[in-house]
Amino acid sequence: MEAQKAYIKSIFKKLSDYTRSKTPKGMECLNAILSNVRTLKERAEDFFKKKTQYVKEYASECDINEI
Repeated sequence: MEAQKAYIKSIFKKLSDYTRSKTPKGMECLNAILSNVRTLKERAEDFFKKKTQYVKEYASECDINEI
């Protein structure tokens, strides 16, 4: 049973290595770009959440009669 598991694991390792060797460099570059875009999107969401919070805090401090 253990020998079968090891054999199957080695097959998947070989397949993974083969796939990785056939992956074009452009695809790796694209993955890096997509990762950067995701990071920028998360930062933008955090930025706008903070700005919204600041506006709400400011609005709650303002006297409605001053407007």
